Amino acid sequence: MYELILKNNKGFKWYHNDIFFVKGYFFDQNNNFYQNIDALNFLCNFSAFDDLIELVGKLNGVFTILFKKNETLFIASDKTRFFPIFYTLISDKYYISDSAFELINRMPNPSIDLVNAHIFKASGYTIDNGTLIKGIFSVKPAEWILFENNQIVKTSSFYSFAIENQLNSSYNELKEMSVEKLESSFKRLIVSLENKQVALPLSGGYDSRLIAVMLKKFNYQNVVCFTYGRKGNEQIENSRNAAHKLGFKWYFVEYNNELIKDYYNSELFRDYAKYAGKITSMPYLQEYFAVKYLKDNKLIESNAVFIPGHSGDLLGGSQFVKVFNDNVELKEVPEIIFKRKLFLNKINKNFQKEIYDIINKRLQNLRGEKSYIPYSLIEEYDIKEKIAKFIFNSSTVFDYFGYEVRFPYWDNELMDFFKALPSKYRISKRLYDDVLINKYFTGFKVNFKKELQATISKIIFQRIKDLIKRRLSGYIKKKILIKNDWCFHYPITEPMVKELDYKFKNVVKYNSIITIWYLDFLEKLIKPDS
Repeated sequence: MYELILKNNKGFKWYHNDIFFVKGYFFDQNNNFYQNIDALNFLCNFSAFDDLIELVGKLNGVFTILFKKNETLFIASDKTRFFPIFYTLISDKYYISDSAFELINRMPNPSIDLVNAHIFKASGYTIDNGTLIKGIFSVKPAEWILFENNQIVKTSSFYSFAIENQLNSSYNELKEMSVEKLESSFKRLIVSLENKQVALPLSGGYDSRLIAVMLKKFNYQNVVCFTYGRKGNEQIENSRNAAHKLGFKWYFVEYNNELIKDYYNSELFRDYAKYAGKITSMPYLQEYFAVKYLKDNKLIESNAVFIPGHSGDLLGGSQFVKVFNDNVELKEVPEIIFKRKLFLNKINKNFQKEIYDIINKRLQNLRGEKSYIPYSLIEEYDIKEKIAKFIFNSSTVFDYFGYEVRFPYWDNELMDFFKALPSKYRISKRLYDDVLINKYFTGFKVNFKKELQATISKIIFQRIKDLIKRRLSGYIKKKILIKNDWCFHYPITEPMVKELDYKFKNVVKYNSIITIWYLDFLEKLIKPDS
């Protein structure tokens, strides 16, 4: 009644027996760690659907699990959705796969979903269970889905970042609790690494720096730090200084014309774009060249584990002021998301109402019958949509080149604490930055005079600059983009612009070019003769 096709085995691999398939890693309620064959053997203790449904809500990690029994199939993806599962119905038969292109190849006449295409161009990702291909759907982050007798009989979410109440403790008590939760999360990280080499993308920001400090604090020795971009960019000095202060090896991968030479027409890049885009996400290019360089030059071990700093700043409260305030009303939430989360490319006015209604319906599904604090619903939406499909999906680059990845900030215990933190302590990341600076950075001498952190005044100033930019000519916009292009995006996207004949005067960010290019790339893949 259904056909299951699982074929992606790069950094993480599928382990399976007759009834279970599992990919990734997780901790159980007792903080026991499971991965690979151990994870598979652990799951075999839960062969009843009710037990399995209860279990997935308690697992702490990055995983996708499938369980099949007769004509019934159960699928669960964790809140990162790092290993997405796609499904489609063709001639009364469901096809289910970890590769969207396996499904496309079975469709008699695949076509682009126009509504999702407009959402994608405006945001860099599709929302809810939609994809860029009409008739193909995806299991959502932190969702389980049950297929039975060739029907989807039930779906349910098993994690929410939305809250009804905030913690009621003093600031000092909350600081102590945050330290406890952070260190508990990083202790689990250390266990999960199993003594493998860590490859740490160390930027000039706080999140990756805390990872470096915690590795040092817990005496993890085999660490390689790296940063990348054009020479002279602001990230380099703080990254290098932090690595040297902590005694870790550090590499700088310079982005220049030689590094990206002929990348655009290579089979490797085209294959990566398919793998990373997943018909739901913008294929992320920022770290593609750095990881390829590190691997090609054997600067990291073959079984190294990458640990990007996603998304500690959101936990700390980076979206307050930047996107919303803590007094936002429920009725304002859809409009805030529509305006603040869909901005890469202008939405065609013929699709605006339909897209707004999709966002509103998605929010209603996230809210359910509960009386969540309105601002937390915006964060819940963001985590299930942008963070999972855009931010965490960017780490597909590590998986593609054959490496595993860890996300210490997306630890259940840590997220549960920060989501309930009183909003007054999350505004401008007040408590988060206080703890990072005074508890960790100062003691390890990695607190620098020139920081890249966004204060409230910087955020407001940036908004004013963005308003001014909208009134500038295309020529001046282009000059500003190139001047501030620390990651060499202009030369990287230049061949895309030439192929599409896309005009720079309409571009606000380089990601807007990549989203339009990927959509065109996908159309040519499904309709090669058109």
